[in-house]
Amino acid sequence: MRIPLATYRLQFGPAFGFRDAKALVPYLAELGISDIYASPILKATRGSTHGYDVTDPDELNSELGTAEDFEALVADVQAHGMGWLQDIVPNHMAYSSDNWMLMDTFESGPRSPFYEFFDVFRDHPDPQLQIKILAPFLDSPLEEVLRRGEIKLTLDCRGLTLSYFEKRFPLYLPSYTSALWHDRRLLSGSMAGDDPRLQAFLALRDTFTRLGDMDDSPEKHRQLAEAKRSLLRLYEDDPMVNVYIDGVLESFNRPCQGPVEQSPLCVLLEQQLFKLVPWQVAYEKINYRRFFYLSDFIALRTEDPQVFERTHRKVFELTRAGVFTGLRIDHVDGLYNPRGYLVRLRNALPDCYLAVEKILELYEFLPTEWPIQGTSGYKFCNYVNSLFCRQENEEAFTRLYHEFIGEDLDYDQLLYEEKRKVLSRRMGGEIEYLTHLAMQLAPSDEPQTAEVTRAAMLALMAAFPVYRTYVDAHNFSGQDRAVLAAALDKARDKCPECQAAMDRVIKLLLSDPQEPIDDRVREARRHFLMRFQQFTGPAMAKGFEDTLLYVYNRLVSLNEVGGDPRTFGMSLDQFHRFNQLRAERWPHAMGALSTHDSKRGEDIRARLNVLSEIPDRWQQAIARWARMNEPHKQRYGDIRAPSRNDEYLLYQTLIGTMPVDVETQDFASLRQRIKDFMTKAVREAKTYSNWVEPNAQYEGACATYVDRILDRSPENNFWPDFTAFHKEISEYGMYNSLSQTTLKLTCPGFPDFYQGTELWDLNLVDPDNRRPVDFQKRRSLLSNLRSDSNPQSDLSDESAIRNPQSIANGRIKLFLIHRGLLARREHRSLFDDGEYLPASVEGSRAQHVVAFFRRWRDLYAVTVVPRFLTSLIQSGELPLGERVWQDTRIALPGDAPSDWRDAITDSPLTAHHGLLVGDVLRDFPVSILVTPTTH
Repeated sequence: MRIPLATYRLQFGPAFGFRDAKALVPYLAELGISDIYASPILKATRGSTHGYDVTDPDELNSELGTAEDFEALVADVQAHGMGWLQDIVPNHMAYSSDNWMLMDTFESGPRSPFYEFFDVFRDHPDPQLQIKILAPFLDSPLEEVLRRGEIKLTLDCRGLTLSYFEKRFPLYLPSYTSALWHDRRLLSGSMAGDDPRLQAFLALRDTFTRLGDMDDSPEKHRQLAEAKRSLLRLYEDDPMVNVYIDGVLESFNRPCQGPVEQSPLCVLLEQQLFKLVPWQVAYEKINYRRFFYLSDFIALRTEDPQVFERTHRKVFELTRAGVFTGLRIDHVDGLYNPRGYLVRLRNALPDCYLAVEKILELYEFLPTEWPIQGTSGYKFCNYVNSLFCRQENEEAFTRLYHEFIGEDLDYDQLLYEEKRKVLSRRMGGEIEYLTHLAMQLAPSDEPQTAEVTRAAMLALMAAFPVYRTYVDAHNFSGQDRAVLAAALDKARDKCPECQAAMDRVIKLLLSDPQEPIDDRVREARRHFLMRFQQFTGPAMAKGFEDTLLYVYNRLVSLNEVGGDPRTFGMSLDQFHRFNQLRAERWPHAMGALSTHDSKRGEDIRARLNVLSEIPDRWQQAIARWARMNEPHKQRYGDIRAPSRNDEYLLYQTLIGTMPVDVETQDFASLRQRIKDFMTKAVREAKTYSNWVEPNAQYEGACATYVDRILDRSPENNFWPDFTAFHKEISEYGMYNSLSQTTLKLTCPGFPDFYQGTELWDLNLVDPDNRRPVDFQKRRSLLSNLRSDSNPQSDLSDESAIRNPQSIANGRIKLFLIHRGLLARREHRSLFDDGEYLPASVEGSRAQHVVAFFRRWRDLYAVTVVPRFLTSLIQSGELPLGERVWQDTRIALPGDAPSDWRDAITDSPLTAHHGLLVGDVLRDFPVSILVTPTTH
C-alpha cells in the first residue's frame, strides 16, 4: 500500500482540466508533494465546478479534457514518482437528464437493470409513490404549468421526451402507444390501410409496446435504439408522417384551456414513472433519499452488491491499473451501512489507501474496526485551530459578544432549534417516512398517533449530539449507546409530552437482535434503525454547518466544519492526547488545515485567533467602529441593517480577509468578495433572508453598508482606524499561521494542502475558495527559493523575516512548507510511523510553547512552535532569541541525542541539559529539529 508523504488537493472543473494539472506536476514534485489529491473526475452535470453531481460512473468527465489528456497527466504523475488520491462519490448521483441510468428507469420501469439502483422508498406510505419517483422541479403547481404550456413533448434521436425547460424525461415505453396513436383518425384518414408508410408507423408503435414488456438485454437495447432511429427517420423523411406527428405534438403541447386532468398532456404524465411537482413539495413529501435535502441529487443503494460493483467499475479499473493509488470516500455518513461498504471496498482493493470524509465531534472517535487509514482531516484541523484560542478569555469574549449584539445567545438551544427547523421545514418528507416505518412496528396494544410519533422523532433527531451512529444489525458500540442516551436525555426535556412515543422509538433502535420474534419483524426493525441513522447527519450538516455557524458569531475562527464554537480553545494536554491516539490508531490519516468545504481559509482563522488573546482591545475597537459606521446603516423593520450580529461578523471577516498589502490589491474585487460573502452569510443564517425567499431589501442594505465603510476617502474615519488595528493583528496572525503549518507538517498523519494554500490562504467559504489559483506566481516563488544564485533565497535569517515582501506575498510560508516536506522525505519512517511524545517545557514562557517529539528507533525529531504572542512581544518585534524566551527550556528524553539540525534553517544545534527555546528559535519563528544524518 502506498502511504502519501503529502497530498495536494486539485479542484477540477471546466476552468481547470487535465492539461492544467499536468502543467503543475513538476512544480508540485519540486515543492515536496508526493500525491495529487483530485476532486471527482467522473462525468458530471454540464458545467459542474465540483464534480460531486456524477451523471455517469463509467466515464471520465469530458469537460476536463480528452482521454489522451488524462493519459498524459497520468504518465507525468507516474514519471515524477507521484501517487494519485482520488475523491469518489458512492452515496449519490445527479438527478439529471444526463444521468442515463436514472433515465433508463423512467423509460423501462421495473424492467430496467437500474430500477433498484436508486434509493427510492418503495415502502412509502403513499401507494402512488411506491411506483413513481417524485420529480420536484416545477416552479409552480402543475395546473399552472400546464395552462402556460411549459411542459413539452418532443421527438429527437433519444425518442419521445417530456421537457420542462432544461429538465428532460424519457417517456415510459408502454406509454408510447398512447402518445403516437393519440389522433389515429388523422393518420388513418390521410393514408390507406395498406399504405407502407402507415404499416411502418404501426409496426414501430407495436415495437415500442413489445420492447416495454421485454426484459433488459443487449438485444433489447439494440432494438430500442433502432426503433428510435426509425421513428425519427420516418418523421424527417415522410411529409405525411411529419405532419401527423407535428399535429400530435401540438395537441399535447398547446396550453391547457379546459379541465387540466382531462388534458392530453396530463393524462400522458399520469402514465409516467416520475411525478412532476413544485420544488417546494420536496420539503414536505419525498420518496427518494437526497444528498442532505438537495433534490437535484438522488442517492444510490450502494449497500446492494450489484449497485456497488456497477457504480464502482471505472474506479476499480483505474485503481487496479495503478492510476489511482488511494481513494477518499465522500459522505460516508449517507450510506446505509458505512462499515459494510468499507469492508466490501477493502476486499475489492486490498492494497489501496482509503480515507473517508467523516466529520467527528471533538470528543468522538472513528470506529477502529473500519478497514481504512483514517479520515480526510477535519478533526485534526479543529484540534490545531483550538490550540491557538486562549481559553482563559472565554468569559470576557462571551460577554463582549453578547453586549455588542444586544442579546444573550444560548448556543445549545440555538443548535437544537436550527436542527429541528431543518428537519421539520426541509426534511418533512423524510420524517414522514420514518414515522410511517415506526408506526408499522408499533404494538397493537400500545395506542399512539402518527403525530406524537413524528414529534418524538423530531425531538430525538434534533437532540442528536453527533452526525450519526454506526450500528449494524443492532451491534451497538459503547460510543453509540452513549450518543443515543445523550440524545434521549435532551429530547425528553424538549418534548415532555411525547416521552412515551420517544421511549418506543428508542426501544426500536435498541432492540435485542436475539429477541425471539418473527424474522420479518426483526428485519423491519433493522431497516428502521438503518434508515434513522441515515437522516441524523443531514440535520446536523444543514442545521449546524449551514445555519448555526452563521448565527453564533462569538469568534468565527471556531466556526468550522467539524468544530464546536462552544469550545473556546483547548488545553495543551488535550492536544497531546489527541495526537498520541492518532499515532496509535490512525498514523496514516490525512491532516488538513483547509479544504474545499472550509468556512474560512486557514490563515484567516490564524489571524482571528489572535483576538482571543486581546478581548479588551477587541471590544474597544468594535465599539469605536460601530459608532463611526452607524450613519451608514439603513432602517429595516425594527432594526437598522445590518443587524448587530451581522455587523459583528463583518468586522471579523474584514480582519481575516484583508491582505497585508491591501493598498496594492484590486480593491474593487476584494470589496465585491466581502459583499458576496455577506449575502451568503445572511442567507445561511436564515434570520433576515434565506435561499428559498431571498430578502433583497436587507441584503441590499448590507451590501451598501460594506461599500460605505470600505470607502477609502479621507472622510471615512473607519478605514485608517481599521487598517492600523488590522496590521497589528495580521502580524501576530502570521506567526500563528507558521506555527499551525509546522504542526501539520510534523504531527501524526500526513499533511494535505488545499490548492493555493502554500501561500497565505485568505479565502472565504465557497465559491470564494474555488477561484482560480495563480500557480505561475507560486512556481516563480518556489524557483527563486531553490536558486542558489538568488541572494534572497535563504529566508532563515532575521533580515528576511523582517522583509515586508516575504510576509506580504506568503513566500515565508512557502519556504517553511518546502523545507518541512524535505525533512519528511529525508526522515520518512520517523514521521510516518514514529511515536508521538509530548515534550516537557519549563520556564517563564512555557505557556507560549507547543513542543513534542517524534521517535522511531534511534531517530528523533522535535517540533517547537510559539503561541499567544501578543503578551510576549510588541508589534514589530520578532519572537526570536534568548531575550524573548529567557529561561524557557525543553527537557530531552533520556535516550535523545544532544546534537540536532534545524530542518528549516539547516543550522546545527547542541543541547546542554535540554533545549533552550531561545536557542531553538534563534533565527526563525518555528523549528523542526531532526537527528543529523551522515551524507
